[in-house]
Amino acid sequence: MREPRTDITVGFLAERILFASKDRRGRRNNVIIMGAGASISAGIPGASEIAKILIRSVSERLGFDPNAAETPEEIYKKLESDGRFVSCAIPSIDKVKSGKTAESQIDWWLVYDHCFRRYFTQPDDVRHIFSELVDKSDGSINWSHLVLGELVAKGYFNTVLTTNFDQLVLSGTVRAGVIPVVCDGLESLNRIDGAPRHPQLIEIHGSRHTYLLRNDSADVSAVQNDASAIAAIQSLLHHAHAIVVVGYGGREDGLMNLLVKAGEIYPDKNIFWVQHADNADSLSEKARNFLGTSRNSGVILGQDSDRFFLELAKELRVGTPSAIGDPLKLIDLWIKQTKSSIIVDPDILAEISTASNRLDLLRKYDATSETDPNKTIAKAIRAKRLSGDIDGSYNLYNMEISDKKDVKLVSFDVVEEGVVSCKEYCALHREPEAFSLGLLSLEVLWSTPTKEIDRQRLASLASELSTAGVNARAEAKYVRKSLSLQRKVLLEISRLSQPELWADVQHGIGNALVALAERTQSQKYADQAIEVFKKSQEIRRPDRDIERWAATQNGIGNALSYIARRTHNSDLLQMAADAYLLAIDRLSMDQQPALYALVQGNLCSVYKNLYDANGLEANKVSALAAAELSYLAYQRANLLTQADRSEARYKLMREQLLAADTFSDEKA
Repeated sequence: MREPRTDITVGFLAERILFASKDRRGRRNNVIIMGAGASISAGIPGASEIAKILIRSVSERLGFDPNAAETPEEIYKKLESDGRFVSCAIPSIDKVKSGKTAESQIDWWLVYDHCFRRYFTQPDDVRHIFSELVDKSDGSINWSHLVLGELVAKGYFNTVLTTNFDQLVLSGTVRAGVIPVVCDGLESLNRIDGAPRHPQLIEIHGSRHTYLLRNDSADVSAVQNDASAIAAIQSLLHHAHAIVVVGYGGREDGLMNLLVKAGEIYPDKNIFWVQHADNADSLSEKARNFLGTSRNSGVILGQDSDRFFLELAKELRVGTPSAIGDPLKLIDLWIKQTKSSIIVDPDILAEISTASNRLDLLRKYDATSETDPNKTIAKAIRAKRLSGDIDGSYNLYNMEISDKKDVKLVSFDVVEEGVVSCKEYCALHREPEAFSLGLLSLEVLWSTPTKEIDRQRLASLASELSTAGVNARAEAKYVRKSLSLQRKVLLEISRLSQPELWADVQHGIGNALVALAERTQSQKYADQAIEVFKKSQEIRRPDRDIERWAATQNGIGNALSYIARRTHNSDLLQMAADAYLLAIDRLSMDQQPALYALVQGNLCSVYKNLYDANGLEANKVSALAAAELSYLAYQRANLLTQADRSEARYKLMREQLLAADTFSDEKA
């Protein structure tokens, strides 16, 4: 089965969404599928949490009378031992290896499934449970659904399909001024159009009022054999340019079987699966099967729903949804729509006129209410950045610094926003000056503990800014400052409670040390880098996160390569090659093409240096092979600038090797 790419970025996905052709109304026919994970931050529990609620209810109804102190795990074990529940345990590794009974984790999805298969079987029970869960959320709506509504209103998505009962998708679209065509359950799928002229919402299981689970084998069979369901899903995939899945586990056989079948009929669609977990191994088998129907599929890892929609809105230059950024806009729309109706009664006219006047007063107040100019500037910097105008955001901050002459004289609100803008501008343009300004700003924030700021966020920014600065070829004096700051940051990070952040900062320190070694021609920094990278790999392990581990392994190769070239040591060159090969062995050109290309390019340089040192034909062949693979992988990743550079490098290398000239390697 074809494996999906795992290095897809939100920016790449946004490009695929934008590339869809527009209809005469300016709408793009992209489809988004929303699962339960997208609703968690709005107070709607996921399947696992619902299972823990239900199992207590089952226990109470069956007369077990659980006390308040009993955990869901204890209640489950009591019910299972009494024969009231099938085993929903996940065998531990020790049990699998030894065959003996051992403590097991509980698969709460199976508990959820079994609760509805065995106990909550009546439609009224199901609807009561889900209505109660929605009521407990007290009408909350999260960022994900506000942005989704905005994206639908602006024509980026034409169809939303959801497995959820909470009606947050409908709430989000209404808040953006759109009332979609609604298909409330399988029975109304005949309303769905594969190429709709108006936004449409498919609540595949129904809403809180009509929700119907289809979990048992008969229901699953009914879904995947239902003529309306087959026709609707196949029509959607046939006409869709891109399909994006957010917050969905893909464990429901009925819907997933329909998607897989449609994907087989219409292969190679742009399919993107957004996943909270950092590791693609947690993808369900059905999700893999669906993604496997396309050469253009990919997984976006490590993104919770709200963060994903924040980044997507930025990449699409949508910015903050109008329900938050301009809440009066929707009220204005409603008043205008009401005014456009035929109104004869003077009382109605008077009420509408009063509402219109009040809105005008609110707008005037809104325009003059912010009296703190610093907060106004900070807001403007953030607004530009969130709308995707990275250049405008950075330039606005730079102007503020120029006016004040000193970062220390700028308000903390502005500096906090400015640091992020500097980091993003430096990463985008590889601009050393942005790195220098961001570093200076970050130092000011970090050295002021009295300011109520998120120091964990600053720690992450320090590591990210360092990487951007190294890639921008910043001068040694700025790399030293970055190194000093990251070491200060590391002192405040607990390896036990914040292992991932600790490892990320160690990796950033390692990259800075390699850069400093190259800029100062000092081997001691490369020696230190190797030790730091190894510390990072104590957390960044290949079984946890292959890409982070491989990136650090690439760093080890870079440090060894520098020392080998400085000392003219062929044995160390071979060790560097082995370090790169170890990373390449775990990477895939299809799944991680960008990182694969980077490491192959570095391997190519090392093999060329080995050939220069010993003249072995095998090293020349390996250098050329690595160069070609680097070029092909950059093409696969659609990184065309890097691909052009890699192709030019490959051609130059061939000429130099054939002429036995010296090749000047360049770290990617």
